[in-house]
Amino acid sequence: MKALSAATHIPNAYRAGMYLGEQLRSIQPEVVFLFSSIDYSDNNDILMGLNDGLENPNCLIIGNSGDGFYETQGIGEYGASALALNSEGKVQWQLKIGHQVKEYPQQATRQALDQHQQASLIFMVSDFHADASLIEQVLEHEVTTPVVGGLAADDQQWHGCALYHNQQMLNDCIVALHAIGDINFSVHIENSIPPIGQAGQINASCSNRIDTIDQLDAMRFIEKQTGKPILRSDRGSISLTILDPQQQLKRLRSIKSDIGENANSVFMYGGIPQGQHIQVCIAQPEQLVEEVYRLAQ
Repeated sequence: MKALSAATHIPNAYRAGMYLGEQLRSIQPEVVFLFSSIDYSDNNDILMGLNDGLENPNCLIIGNSGDGFYETQGIGEYGASALALNSEGKVQWQLKIGHQVKEYPQQATRQALDQHQQASLIFMVSDFHADASLIEQVLEHEVTTPVVGGLAADDQQWHGCALYHNQQMLNDCIVALHAIGDINFSVHIENSIPPIGQAGQINASCSNRIDTIDQLDAMRFIEKQTGKPILRSDRGSISLTILDPQQQLKRLRSIKSDIGENANSVFMYGGIPQGQHIQVCIAQPEQLVEEVYRLAQ
């Protein structure tokens, strides 16, 4: 498998895409993974530029927007990175879309993962507005093929996101890349973030919103356990772990919005049913760095 990555901070979306395509063109990629800040999501210019720079109309493109990007040479809050792969014909790549993931997350997941049994590995990205716990249910109980991926987002404003499918810029969907054939891979997960404070029971919740825990407003309960007000800067570092002795899997739900807005309820990336017991977890920056090192090893 040939692989090559590149990154750019060029403000103009088309030129940024063109630059990435020119940098990756040498290995004649079969597929390109594109990850960008939300700044390029107004139109598909970055995708058109990438396609023109690659000079290969048969190359598949998949990816999403987020709060910056990572690449071998560093990270960026603004710009884009891309990873190109060429299996020299050993792997067949297929792109599939599941629509209306906000309203029908399970149906959209099944649609994007249709005929998953044929694939050796699937990379999947979803609009962050979906209830990720319902996507998780399909992955856990209905899909046998290994699936990796995540949620598209923006710069923590939670207004919108972009998903990339060849020359299309999409939202309200799931995009999945099926790798069919002889592909060597390994999947590792790190979620060793320690819990703090006392456990609590969810008294009221709806979809991915939690209203009360232990008869307290959800935000007040979390602040009581952490011992401090929860700020916007805490986004991404605070999560809830679901305490279920009958489940071997450790399930974490990250808070995604309404922090620092005098909110009483909290919104999560995935829902937690009423009656479940949870405990607050806080990830320190040094712990996250350690987890990344363990994954790399």
